[in-house]
Amino acid sequence: MGSQLGHDCTACLWPVTAEVYHATREFISHGQVEKYRDSPREYYLEYVAATQREDSKSDDLRLGSALHELLLLPDQFARRWHRVGLMNGRGEPWNRRLKADREELLGIEVSHQGRVLSYEEQARVNAWRDALVNGKATGPYVRAVGAVYETPITWIDQETGLVCKCMPDVYLPETRTVVNVKTSRVIRPVEFRREIENRGYHRGGAWYLAGVEALYGEGPAFHAWAVVDKETLQTALYTVRLSDLVKARAQNRSTLVAMAEAFKTGDWSAPFARA
Repeated sequence: MGSQLGHDCTACLWPVTAEVYHATREFISHGQVEKYRDSPREYYLEYVAATQREDSKSDDLRLGSALHELLLLPDQFARRWHRVGLMNGRGEPWNRRLKADREELLGIEVSHQGRVLSYEEQARVNAWRDALVNGKATGPYVRAVGAVYETPITWIDQETGLVCKCMPDVYLPETRTVVNVKTSRVIRPVEFRREIENRGYHRGGAWYLAGVEALYGEGPAFHAWAVVDKETLQTALYTVRLSDLVKARAQNRSTLVAMAEAFKTGDWSAPFARA
């Protein structure tokens, strides 16, 4: 694992597409850190030996990606995503039981690299977008003046020399606030706080802040989640508590140190001791 960004800097804005960002595996992402925490061996197989293929994108991830682009980068969404109408190429309603319709849909999906939404999915994603934009708590953050949307950041971790990366959904320079957008089936405070802990969202928040702080310098920074309920369309804004961020920073730090040691020694067999 190298420690060079290819630029004369230790932290940089990285002007690449989302596809290049996700495909560049030699830079460490929060997802990779979580993978290592789950299993160093599985991390090795997927990211180092590259003998284990990443699972194909689920419908939830595909719709989440569509929401992010529609909400934050609408011009890019219009260029990249294909919306399937109610009728097939023959002017008839779609019928997936027909071989011709299945083949036509498959051709559309292949030609657009999976960035395809059915008529019903488009309506659902539109509703999520509208809920977040019009939400009393979420609207001011996802449509803030001067906000920076989905801009990749790379930085060299000074202790380990590992090159890290993150791509905050929204960064508000004036208040040094990072906001990430998420759909969820739970939105009540107690339930979502539990989601934050169980799914490691607090570690993700600390990771984004580490990237922002490496790029923009010292000073206070805050992280929040703008959440929309998939079914009820209720919205909420949850900040990550300071105590959770302190804990998460320590956990991310211990994981990076362990990863650096594994890259150095080539030993990926030992289970990771979670702090």
